[in-house]
Amino acid sequence: MATVETIWKFTLKITDRQTLSMPVDAKILSVARQDDNLCLWVMCNPVARQNLRLFEIIGTGNPIWEE
Repeated sequence: MATVETIWKFTLKITDRQTLSMPVDAKILSVARQDDNLCLWVMCNPVARQNLRLFEIIGTGNPIWEE
């Protein structure tokens, strides 16, 4: 039986960096404002093991620092 991928939504905090737990190989589809929240949508296998992914929010005109 094939595993069906689903779309998950995460609400992001308005902060420089944050880590989210999501299924391995989740594909980012979109980031947009919904009501008063910043949201991230991914397509994923809901039964895949989870891993942590780091996200950074960089405002327009702000410097991007490479580490």
